[in-house]
Order: sequence, then C-alpha cells, then structure tokens
Amino acid sequence: MGGCAMSLNAEDVVKCTICSSELDEEAEIVRRGYFGILPVAFCGTCFCCMMDMAEQYDEYREVVRG
Repeated sequence: MGGCAMSLNAEDVVKCTICSSELDEEAEIVRRGYFGILPVAFCGTCFCCMMDMAEQYDEYREVVRG
C-alpha cells in the first residue's frame, strides 16, 4: 500500500503554499507556520501580499463599523 504521506511539520514544506515556487532560505526570508494543523510556508512576495490583503481587510472593517 505505498503512497506519499504528508508531513505535518512546516519545516518540511519546500514550495510556497500560494505560488508553488521553490523556497530558498538563503535568497529570501521564508515564513513558515500552520493554518490549523496544516503546515504552510510562504515566499517573501506571497507573504507580503497576504499581509497587505489582511491590512486592507482590517481597514475595510473599520470603515464598515463606522
């Protein structure tokens, strides 16, 4: 019953969770962590974009709340 078991260790993620580019920790800062129990890792570009989107959402919530 072979197969590929998924690791639950964020250090084992070798491609960006968003854009699938190879992660190169010598060339840029790689952010690793977990969404719930799922391990994730982000290249610098995707991490910055994700943080920018979260900031925009936060600003939107403030406008909607008044």
